[in-house]
Formats: sequence, C-alpha cells, structure tokens
Amino acid sequence: MSATIDYEAKAIVAKDAFQGAVEGEFNLLVEEEAGELLEQRHTGTGVDVVTITEGLKANAPAAYLRGPSKRYVFTVGGDGTIKSFAIDNEEYEYDEEPGPISNLSLKVHPQSQLAAAFSPEGPIVAYQDESGQINAVLASDPTSWSHLGPLSKASKPVIGTPLSFIAAAEGLKLYYLSSDGHAHYLTDPQSSGASKDHQVDWANLGSGKVKRFVTRQGGEGSVFLHVLGSDNSFSINTPEKAEVLGKVNKDGTLDLANKEECGRVWGGYYGGGWGGVHQGGYGNVNVNIYGNGNYVNVGRW
Repeated sequence: MSATIDYEAKAIVAKDAFQGAVEGEFNLLVEEEAGELLEQRHTGTGVDVVTITEGLKANAPAAYLRGPSKRYVFTVGGDGTIKSFAIDNEEYEYDEEPGPISNLSLKVHPQSQLAAAFSPEGPIVAYQDESGQINAVLASDPTSWSHLGPLSKASKPVIGTPLSFIAAAEGLKLYYLSSDGHAHYLTDPQSSGASKDHQVDWANLGSGKVKRFVTRQGGEGSVFLHVLGSDNSFSINTPEKAEVLGKVNKDGTLDLANKEECGRVWGGYYGGGWGGVHQGGYGNVNVNIYGNGNYVNVGRW
C-alpha cells in the first residue's frame, strides 16, 4: 500500500490530521475512551504520543491548525464548550490551560464536529450550536476571538454534519452535509453577509450514510471528497464517479477493495503537483502544496 493511501486511511478515522512535508511525517489527533485527546506523531520510524488534554466529553471532536512556529488544537471540553490548546512546533507538551477562545463559552451540539482554517481575515473555527445551526468564530489576532454567529445561509445541515474547509483560488469554502443528502459548501464563511450556499450536485452522499468527509483539492481548482461511510467504507468522490477503496479499521489500517483499482485511482489524482498561496489577515499566510503524493498545509500565525 502506498504511503499516501496509508496516511489518508489514518486521517479519515482520526479527529483531524496534518501531514508534514517529508513523506511519512505527520500528526494525528485521536481521543481515547477515557476522555483524553492524544497527538500521535508518526515519524516514519515510530510513533510518539503526546497527551493534549483530559476530561473531554465522550467522542469529542478536534480540529487542527499548524503554523511554522506553533500548532493549535480545538476540541470540546466536558462542559460542552470549545477549548483550544497551543504548542511550539519543536516542543512536546501543550499548554495546560485552554486558550482565549475558551473565554467565549461556546456551547456546541453534542454531535457537533469541528473544522478550522486560516481565512483572509484570520483563523476561523466552525461548529454546530445546540440548535444544530452551523456557527463560526474568527480571530482578528491570536488572542482575540469573536463570535460570527449562525451561518444562516447554510441549507438545513444534518445533525453531526462533517465540516471541512478548503482554500480555493476564489476564496475560503466550508463544506458540510445537507439534509437533502448532498454535500454543500458556503463561500466566504468568514463574511456572513457575503456568504452564499452551493449544492455539490455530484456529491449525493445520503444524509444517514456518512460519518465524516474531508475535502481535497486537485488540479485546476477541482475538489473531491474523501468519505468515511457509516459502514466504515472509504471512498473518493469526484465529479466523474465515487470510488470505494475499501474499509478502514479503527486503527486506521485499510482493507483494500481492489488493489489495482485503488492504485490507479490514487495515482490519477496525486500524480502531478500543484499549489496555492493565500495571504491572510495580520500577515498570516496559508500555503497549500500538492505533489508527489504529499499534501502540505502551512499557516503563519
């Protein structure tokens, strides 16, 4: 199995994941049954495990932002509110106390997932509130977060919808699953007044058949979805077709459905190289690089 497929299988069952610039070096965020959130650092020669925090709610989500000097983790505490933790990239111990986003006491739906990204206005975190509406918070600087309120343009998101940002050439997009069974996306979610909802016509996933999906960006601005089904099936959904690669086990190993077909599909989407650089607020930079089977997302905060 290729290193890329191996990484993506682990990433789709993790709470969130980051793949480093060097093949085989990436981090995964996972939660133990005891309510601990752990970071697994895969180095290619072994796995280092760091405890990020304890006392989380059952099956707490997590979202990851990584800059050149620090990385940030957002999760949901035992009180049902969003927490954040930070660490220098060269260090192994996260801050003991939650960061400033915690001061907003943002209550989330018990089934809410989280997503985080660098927007042109600054870091943004999306979640579902207690009523099931998609909400977002934005940081105008690293210590000051503000609540953007409900993203009212969203079209009836399912409870527990996957949330996934992607930085496209035309701006930031937030993908989610609507009750009509299709993936949708909101353009410019950081600007609620200008945000618009779009249905992804080719992504009819079924409202009760998806645990999680992650957006991936291909050549010439194309987007495809890595989807974890309710039966733990792992598929790649594109405008042309949906391809089931196999089933993912709890530990992130993939039982391939068809090795030849999986290799062909993967090579087709990852064979080339492409990228994009996006200038954000207060000097942050978001870089997406795709090439030689690696995906890199780097931000400066």
